[in-house]
Amino acid sequence: MYNQDDLCLSLAQNLDLTNIQGYANGRPIKLAADASHLEIDPTFEEAIFDLRNHRIAPQFCDNYPNLAQYVNSSKSADYSRSQ
Repeated sequence: MYNQDDLCLSLAQNLDLTNIQGYANGRPIKLAADASHLEIDPTFEEAIFDLRNHRIAPQFCDNYPNLAQYVNSSKSADYSRSQ
């Protein structure tokens, strides 16, 4: 089937998050006050977990045509406007 490492790498490289501008006033991820860990702004976290904000670049669908039906492909007009 597919090499899992290659598939995951391609998915990560071709992921585009849309509609996330303006979240957390430009600081979506920050160092905690005690510097022990990173904190994600709750509104930004909500946006990144909303799958409607995820697009996959056309290259992923070209490389994995059998999986294209399962991803929110950016072959749509929305992707070209966000570039």
